[in-house]
Amino acid sequence: MAEEKQQSWFQTLPGVITAITGLIVAVGGLIAALNQAGFFSKKADATSGTPVAVVHDVEGANAAIEKHPTAAIKPSVAGADKPQGETAGTLAAVSNDVEHAAANAMEPKQIVQALEKLNVGASVSPEQLLDWLDDDDRTYRRVATVTLDLLDGRRLPGKAPDIDVIKYYYLSFTQRDGDGLIPLGERLDRNAMRRAIVAAFNDKNGGQVKQFERLVAVH
Repeated sequence: MAEEKQQSWFQTLPGVITAITGLIVAVGGLIAALNQAGFFSKKADATSGTPVAVVHDVEGANAAIEKHPTAAIKPSVAGADKPQGETAGTLAAVSNDVEHAAANAMEPKQIVQALEKLNVGASVSPEQLLDWLDDDDRTYRRVATVTLDLLDGRRLPGKAPDIDVIKYYYLSFTQRDGDGLIPLGERLDRNAMRRAIVAAFNDKNGGQVKQFERLVAVH
């Protein structure tokens, strides 16, 4: 009788082992399926703290700029004040697109009228300025558009600085020939543009203004 019980126990042991092995395989398969479905990666991403770039869609930028032609449209980054790597490259590309959209949103005559309203002139005839603003390189269009954006509706005092002189100083401050052109794909340096506006103003008025903020505060 004891021999029969011992033999019966040994006969059931392989079955138990087989059942446990099958359970382990099933659990492992379930974990692999959940991982492939992204169940675990989503949780890791949510807690990783990696900044995610959030940029304005460039589609429809022209419509927005036509409504507010001198408004600054700036991309934003969620969770990162100073984007780096691919994020910084993406933001620069979008900013370039918006800047070019702003430059193309206004007709040359509208740009001239907007400049005159803020007391910005030109050292050439109105016809010549219109030709410059209509050039394919968009150099004068972009300089004028960024100038209008930086002034933000604030009229300059004194004699009107010339937009072509602003362009000249901008190129000089960025270590280039002032009589040259700005590459089409290049985003304008706004700090250099502020300096260029101040320099052009001093050139026309014989002044010694050093800060852009001080210049636009008098209007």
